[in-house]
Amino acid sequence: MTTAASTRVRGRIRDASRIQRLVINGRVVRTLGTGSFNQTVALREGLNVIEIAATDSAGNTARTARAVIQGRFAAKGAPLPGALALRINRSGLQAVDRMVSGSLARKDFGEALMRARGPLAERSYRFVKAKVLRATEAQIGRIGIQFTPSASGLRIRAEIQDIDLLTKVEVDPRIGPTFVLTTRVQATQATLSGTASVRLLERDILFLKKGLPLTRLQSPSVRLDGFSFNVRGVPSVLERLLRESMRKRLEKMVAEAIETRIAAKLTLALGEVLSRDVTRTIRGVAVTASFLPESISADANGVLIKTGLRLQSGAPSRARGPGSLRVSGELPSLSRTSGFDLGLGLDAVNQAAYLAWDARLLDLDLHKELDVPAALKNLDGLQLGNLLPALKGQLKLPDSIEVEVRPGLPPVFTKGRKRDTIQVGLGDLEVRLYVRDELKLQPRQLVARVGVHLEAEAMARVSGRELKVSLGKATKVSLVLLESPLGKADLNGLQTVIDMHLPTILKLQSRLISGIPLPLDGKLGLRALSIRSQDAGLGLRGDLR
Repeated sequence: MTTAASTRVRGRIRDASRIQRLVINGRVVRTLGTGSFNQTVALREGLNVIEIAATDSAGNTARTARAVIQGRFAAKGAPLPGALALRINRSGLQAVDRMVSGSLARKDFGEALMRARGPLAERSYRFVKAKVLRATEAQIGRIGIQFTPSASGLRIRAEIQDIDLLTKVEVDPRIGPTFVLTTRVQATQATLSGTASVRLLERDILFLKKGLPLTRLQSPSVRLDGFSFNVRGVPSVLERLLRESMRKRLEKMVAEAIETRIAAKLTLALGEVLSRDVTRTIRGVAVTASFLPESISADANGVLIKTGLRLQSGAPSRARGPGSLRVSGELPSLSRTSGFDLGLGLDAVNQAAYLAWDARLLDLDLHKELDVPAALKNLDGLQLGNLLPALKGQLKLPDSIEVEVRPGLPPVFTKGRKRDTIQVGLGDLEVRLYVRDELKLQPRQLVARVGVHLEAEAMARVSGRELKVSLGKATKVSLVLLESPLGKADLNGLQTVIDMHLPTILKLQSRLISGIPLPLDGKLGLRALSIRSQDAGLGLRGDLR
């Protein structure tokens, strides 16, 4: 793994006959009389497989290959700034409307109005003084919330229907005993208008975490329709004065109750999206993803959220390698018309892959895995001997074959060569073939140790609230025979054995590096989802429901 733009390939070729030609990555390289060579090879971002082939005067060719990952790297567990951007546009905000409206309980809102401190209104006229005491009962109709994006923030319109409060009015005529009247405060609809501003907490405060989005409703105003408040038994002038005071107080009570609850619901919803840690356990290893909010803003089309991401695991480290690959380029451009559009950098996918590799989660013993085709699990010595004729005498029918996979480098994801594709490179993937006698009385024997370097296309999909990445069919495979203790194994036969196992290996490794959480509230569903690859990331576009 290197940050350099090129690497030098040095070595020496030894052969009983004269070396006719040396080729490195398709280019003929000059060798000295001693058989030594020294060649500079340019590197591109991601996995580079350096293939070396030497041919002697008799036409015999020996091949080998080395893998190098080139690019910038992020240290294990380091934050990835700008890893993710999310737009929720007008149609997507309608789903947020429904979610917040459904979470505002009418009973809770009514109780908030009843908790308003009394007296709610107090006026006097000549010798009569009257004050409205606290409400003792409250009935509330439907509550609806609508969010509209604007350059100044998120405009909010809340409608509360059929407000009905039961109150008592204490009347002091001063020239007689005080008496109490029961009456109702009613409005067919209360409409609140305001603009929500959201800021991110700049530092930890008590139990509040840095980056927590805090919502505040600015300049809320309330209009009451169908307001009525009648007090019999007092002068009409005093009744009119009380009515006007009670109207203003009810407007203030509604504003306070709605402002507090909408701000709290938005803070909780955004906090669920931005300030949560998600932990998954993979083969006994806890892997935690943390969103690191960077900014949140609104414009005339919607809301834009930008956040960093950090992935961490508690597993012991391999203590090698500079960290996960950082892919150059920008996040996918975000649409202002779809319900939501999310851009996720490939850096996040690479960090997930690096953590899985570093924790040895990608080490596979195929004979112990559950999800392996029976044809592979039941591979016996006779079948393997037919594929490797030179070893046929060493392999018997009852012998069982065990396959282990040990990746020497982490998988790396880069921009695909085709539109809307991702490329994955797996270098130094060591595949070990063992033979074990039927009764397992003897230690198993190593048949071959093969180095595999491959490239494959990767596909992305969404499952629940996670991004899953699956490794597709290998598009390029290079094999190197590292060891064959039982006799020289045929490389073509080994290629067949590896080809048989590769789909299963890629499938199992896909599961172990997948599962990147998405910043979406669990109450919001996804529909009409499309996934695209663009520049240095993945774009997820669709609607919310």
